[in-house]
Amino acid sequence: MPPSSYHPGEDNIVRNYARILRKRLDDYFENDGRDEETRISIPRGSYISVFEPNSFSQTLVEPAMPSTIRDEVLNTSSSVSTTPVRWLWLVASLTAVSCIVVGSIWIYLHTHNSARLYNQFWEEVFDPMRPSLVITADSGLALLEDLTGHTVHLQEYVSHDLHENFPELDIGQYPEAGSFGVDRFSNYTSTADLRIALNLVRLPQFVHARANVRYASEVSMDDMQHANAVLLGGERANPWVELYAPYSQFRMTFPTRLNGLHLDQKAIINEHPRAGERASYDNIWDGASHKTYTLISFLPNADHEGHVLLLQGENMAGTQAAGDFVLDRREMLPILRKAELPDGSIGPFEILLETITVGASAPEAHPVVERYWGVPRRDSE
Repeated sequence: MPPSSYHPGEDNIVRNYARILRKRLDDYFENDGRDEETRISIPRGSYISVFEPNSFSQTLVEPAMPSTIRDEVLNTSSSVSTTPVRWLWLVASLTAVSCIVVGSIWIYLHTHNSARLYNQFWEEVFDPMRPSLVITADSGLALLEDLTGHTVHLQEYVSHDLHENFPELDIGQYPEAGSFGVDRFSNYTSTADLRIALNLVRLPQFVHARANVRYASEVSMDDMQHANAVLLGGERANPWVELYAPYSQFRMTFPTRLNGLHLDQKAIINEHPRAGERASYDNIWDGASHKTYTLISFLPNADHEGHVLLLQGENMAGTQAAGDFVLDRREMLPILRKAELPDGSIGPFEILLETITVGASAPEAHPVVERYWGVPRRDSE
């Protein structure tokens, strides 16, 4: 069943082929086919064939003229030989053009539905009726956590007095950080986050919504209460991710500190593994490249009236891979079709992606674990 928004007149391919077929049928029945008893036509504004008595044949019948037996035989033979040919040509033409029309309609509807789903997803992320935020990770915080071995949780992060409560985070104690030029109380984020944010602000849904881009350190709890959000980076660099941990079926872990250094043992824990799934997806070093994992989560927001989109990578390249995937309509369509609810909205889902990173880039990613659950929205209850 075509969607209510589909109008045949808006599709040039369908309209043009129908016009060509309509003209050919009219030409045939006004000339070679004027003696046919049945006329085939396609009324304007419709693609359905109509079979009706041929009025041309009825009005042009003349009284029979005397003829010889030989003439009658020749006329009968001519009629028998030419009529099937004309009908075969007509049926073949009608079939070919009908296939083109049906194919064009199918392509139109498939493309239209694909665009609708993808647009619907971003309209739910950037709802024009709600404030929306794109929150980039606090890369300075992540670096200090690596240097000190101290994990800062959301409650500590929102206090905005980390330098008083946790003096070990004083950058002056770590000369090795000097080469990074890091000041804990400045805003730093990764190039991956900046690239994703720049792509997001180009979306028409972002433009039409009340959306803003902010650093994690600039956001307050009041902001998050009633806002939709896109959170970039894992919980270690973006503590606001912790706010949505109860809704997620995955958890990102970080390596323990060993002699002042970190082992590269980041992992994403699958809290409820199903058949064929692993309980842990570990970051694996293999020479010049890494096998790493990244998580895309589309979850209810704090007041359950909106949505948040979390893009969590085990490293910068992983976060970039998540951003590339979610901004690629072709990659997202299979996910959105499974997540679509009966009312046409997109339900919550989580997708664990695997990617191979080379340096700070990840050429492509593919899903290895998928989760979908239809949480009804309050406005539809």
